[in-house]
Amino acid sequence: MLTLEAKFWYDLIKMGKIFLGLALFLLSSCLNYAHLEKPVNLSGGHVRIYGNPNFHTSNIQQFAQNNCQMHNRVATNFTQAHAGALFSGSEYSYWHYDCVTPTTTVATRPSNETLAARQNQESETTKPKKTLSAKEQEEVNKLSRMNPDDRRAYNCTEKFGFKKGSDKFKDCIFSMYKAETELEKLELQKKLIEANLELARARESASRTEQDRNTALLERQVLAQERAAAAAAQQARIADFESSQRMIDRGLEMLSGQRNLAGQVKQPTTKLEAMCHFNGRFMHCF
Repeated sequence: MLTLEAKFWYDLIKMGKIFLGLALFLLSSCLNYAHLEKPVNLSGGHVRIYGNPNFHTSNIQQFAQNNCQMHNRVATNFTQAHAGALFSGSEYSYWHYDCVTPTTTVATRPSNETLAARQNQESETTKPKKTLSAKEQEEVNKLSRMNPDDRRAYNCTEKFGFKKGSDKFKDCIFSMYKAETELEKLELQKKLIEANLELARARESASRTEQDRNTALLERQVLAQERAAAAAAQQARIADFESSQRMIDRGLEMLSGQRNLAGQVKQPTTKLEAMCHFNGRFMHCF
């Protein structure tokens, strides 16, 4: 049998372990980790991941690059602000990174011919436009009211001086028709190129939207895995605590005599009571 003093000390140790476990559990869940969470924006941010995985084999760099690519930047300058571990303040690791603009090649110095061409182009654009005289404006209006065949015949006879019906006149009509056909062909090619460019922009936008959706789905999957791992770790801690509690209870029962050294519960011993009475000179017991 335990003395009152020994029983008091065992109960005190038992309660101390219980309170210590509860304190450590509450401490790990109540600490503030705001100082480890670098704001996520175009300048950089942080990645929070369960445990302390290897930097090169985990998704840390991918998460950072996805955030920086939203701002047309790349992630760099990775630093680990905290290594997650049991009883380390937080079981999550925090990585900080910066978003920087990608390096571009230095533009080459334009040649003298290029500078001269630019100056000529600027001078042409800044040169005031020549205003048409009344006669010229009347001729322009007259040509605009003609059909294509009459316009070609008018130009060949009035502007180029060919006699109507001559071979030169026919060659002039054919040359003008050929030139107009080439211009129409170039205009159609221009419209086709613009349509292809618009289609390429639409495809690029759709691809970027699909990439953003895939990135969001990947982030949700990784977050679900982190939560499942955290729940499993929490259950493991609870199981360890319950196992330690059972060991303490069993030790106290052994000290109090309720269990033997093999850990088996002792069976209570039954006392036999005898009933006796006198019958004359004899006593009968049963």
